[in-house]
Amino acid sequence: MRGAQARQWTAQDVADSYALWWREAGLHSATSIDAHGWLDAPTAEPQAFDAVATQPRQRVAEPVPVASIPPAGGPFMPTDLAGFRAWLAQGDAQPEALWSGPLFLPSEAVNARLLVITDMPDDEPAGPLMPLAAPATRFMTAMLAAIGLKPEDVAFAPLAMRRAPGGLLDNDIARDLARRMRHYLGLARPRAALILGDKTSRVLLAVQSAPAPSNLPEINHDGGTLPVAALAAPELLMRRPLAKTASWQTLRLLSKVVGEL
Repeated sequence: MRGAQARQWTAQDVADSYALWWREAGLHSATSIDAHGWLDAPTAEPQAFDAVATQPRQRVAEPVPVASIPPAGGPFMPTDLAGFRAWLAQGDAQPEALWSGPLFLPSEAVNARLLVITDMPDDEPAGPLMPLAAPATRFMTAMLAAIGLKPEDVAFAPLAMRRAPGGLLDNDIARDLARRMRHYLGLARPRAALILGDKTSRVLLAVQSAPAPSNLPEINHDGGTLPVAALAAPELLMRRPLAKTASWQTLRLLSKVVGEL
């Protein structure tokens, strides 16, 4: 009976299955045997958010053990922003100490209209002040401009200051980095925050207050609470139109909150 009910796959079924897989991967446009230069370097660097070219970063062949931030009650974190950023830059006490690549410190801006929090710098960041890659930088520029935010209104802070081996954050490390980020939020005091990426949202919003009247959650940090919008990572938003549609509703709420602050 089971064999009689089993679907008989035709050559067309197999072709359709492959086509669906590649379309979901974002490769649904027409191709040919001729080279298209997709991997060629852009003719000009993006100018948004003061992006400046960086030196090529080294790649890690395999994950390496990392140290964790001391638990609560451990070594004291500086209570002024300049001292805190200097403490981060020393590196030896940070989880990123054994990771390769340049160090991306969180912004030194105080009271920024919006702080964008990413999980970690991209493989090929647009510049030392921009942890996102050039395509994601252009995408974020247009997205934030759509809700009335200019580049000078926005600051950036990656959860991890270097890219983790394999691009994956261990859960325990991510929780420690979230504790460090909450301390930073209390010092930088941004007016609102935009969190990019599912894991970053989960670790930062794991303990939060009741939703604000705007229906945006509020993140608890060392200086109080902060209204937050959470979106998927830019790579997913650029690839999936349906994700953009859902995110626009969240951005409209964020725009209202930022406009009132």
